[in-house]
Amino acid sequence: MLSVPVTQGVSAEDALRSEIATLQRKVGEQTMQLDFFARAFKRVKESSRNNSKTGATASTERSEQ
Repeated sequence: MLSVPVTQGVSAEDALRSEIATLQRKVGEQTMQLDFFARAFKRVKESSRNNSKTGATASTERSEQ
């Protein structure tokens, strides 16, 4: 069971509702971040695949030793 500190003037139910709202916002933010990185990864993957098909050179050259 969750233990939420109850402050003066705020009921336990209100404190729990507030905690739920905070957690829902965090889940929403993380979902947006996950979607962003999934799309970015897909673009990089497709770009890499397209470069290898055309015989294009790498974006950076090897360093001389």
